Amino acid sequence: MAAQTIERRLRMAGILTAVGLVVQLITLLWNQASAFLFFAFLGAPLVIAGCAVFLYSVVTSPAE
Repeated sequence: MAAQTIERRLRMAGILTAVGLVVQLITLLWNQASAFLFFAFLGAPLVIAGCAVFLYSVVTSPAE
């Protein structure tokens, strides 16, 4: 049961980080001022949230 929980959290962390990196990659191809806003206010928080979920899942995992 605990293994399923940590796997689910790690999967969510990976998805958040990947989506954030894809958003940042796409905004690097734009030549508009709004690209920075998407990069800074959408992409970066997604990557940070992915890192936070990963660290939380590692720290709160039960000792085996």
